[in-house]
Amino acid sequence: MRNKYTDLKTRGSANSGFTLIELIIVMALVSLVVSVAVPASVGMYGRYRASLGAEKVLLFMSEMQREAFTSGQGIKVDAVEGTLTVKGNAYPIDGTFSSIDGSIVFFENGTTSGGTVTVYVEGYAYYVVITPPFGGMVLTETNT
Repeated sequence: MRNKYTDLKTRGSANSGFTLIELIIVMALVSLVVSVAVPASVGMYGRYRASLGAEKVLLFMSEMQREAFTSGQGIKVDAVEGTLTVKGNAYPIDGTFSSIDGSIVFFENGTTSGGTVTVYVEGYAYYVVITPPFGGMVLTETNT
């Protein structure tokens, strides 16, 4: 015998869940979002890693400035074959290729001659600009 309670119970179980079409549409939308988001994320991660390498060069230059001031001796930084050098000693920074037009000198009184270090990392190029006389340092990405 049928009553209104058994009709609701039967009707509710027959209509519960998603149809195959609804699942296919949701899967298509999710795959569309993922196909757009993943390449953008990979590119951002590569740029992030490259900027970390350039920041290591900036930190190295800052350390040389501090060392010149605390030791009371001037320090001259050059770039030879893509590696930063101080007094003929090479200081390679993993994954980076650095160049300097001329030399950058940090004087014992905390001032500097200033200059620009061009840093190439994983296909990206950055400038570490050191402004004389007080040695303010700025890291910028080039448009290459």
